[in-house]
Amino acid sequence: MKESIAHSATNNVLKIKPSGTSVSFQWPIAQVVSFSDILVVRIEPDPGSCFNENVFGVNKDGSIVWTIEKIKHVYDDSPYTSIVAKDDNIKLFNWDGDELLVEPKSGRIISIGYGK
Repeated sequence: MKESIAHSATNNVLKIKPSGTSVSFQWPIAQVVSFSDILVVRIEPDPGSCFNENVFGVNKDGSIVWTIEKIKHVYDDSPYTSIVAKDDNIKLFNWDGDELLVEPKSGRIISIGYGK
């Protein structure tokens, strides 16, 4: 198993170790899942902001390499509320009950299901 990227998150700033590179986001960081070559970051937008593309892929040099693609939502305000590692991929869950399986390196959606 490859080592994951060391990091820390405080408020809206992600710090990548050991370089100390910082990445700032518009809203607080709620969750980070680390893979060998990418950090998947979920931010917590303010309620009512209707910012649904709140999951990002960040590489070890601090570059944001992808943002989750826009999909059709049932509700205007339906950000992702949880992310979990699923084998070599990442699973995203939003307020609508959507479950997206995403390839973490590219951000490509592999499948969309429903979980409520």
